Amino acid sequence: MEDAPVGAAHRAQRSPELVREATRAALSTRSERLRIEVLMLLEGVSWPTASVILHFAHEEPYPILDTRALWSVGLRAAPPYRFEVW
Repeated sequence: MEDAPVGAAHRAQRSPELVREATRAALSTRSERLRIEVLMLLEGVSWPTASVILHFAHEEPYPILDTRALWSVGLRAAPPYRFEVW
């Protein structure tokens, strides 16, 4: 039997209703900080994943906060992820 894909355990711990509610809150709030942080309340969602969700799902443009994205703009070592960096 193959191992479960990375993230499968996290998906199993999240109820679809909680995911919908968190996503709805993130996409509808006017608070920038709440947009990213409410997504990170979901099990297994960190800065990179939450920033990608907003990047593709929100009507406003959002940057992707990820070591590879930061490297592509010239940062050799990513600073600790936090709201001010994002």
